[in-house]
Amino acid sequence: MVSFMIAESQLLMLPLDVINSREGTNVDMFVFWQVIYMASLFTCIIVLPFAYFFYDTDEDKDYKTRFCTAFKNELILLILFCIIHFPMFDSMRHAWIPVQSESYKGLEGAPTQL
Repeated sequence: MVSFMIAESQLLMLPLDVINSREGTNVDMFVFWQVIYMASLFTCIIVLPFAYFFYDTDEDKDYKTRFCTAFKNELILLILFCIIHFPMFDSMRHAWIPVQSESYKGLEGAPTQL
């Protein structure tokens, strides 16, 4: 349920950000966006996989063995996540997008008809 609430909060942040920019208030939305994104990352990378790995363990074993197995699987997932995502972030964080700028002079040079 917490993950669904975080996903909904990402959707509800957009109208809040639009109203904040239109009204010209001094609320720093960057902090709100960072909190929501970090909470989403935490739940998607740590909480949900650990809960799934713990659920997937053998119920006949004691709690300590189940917890250690789930923690071991979580560490493997974090290592794989870091191996894949950090090089991607390092190599793909900059984009070169060619932009041509054209100016519009309007009707200043056009002859006027009266």
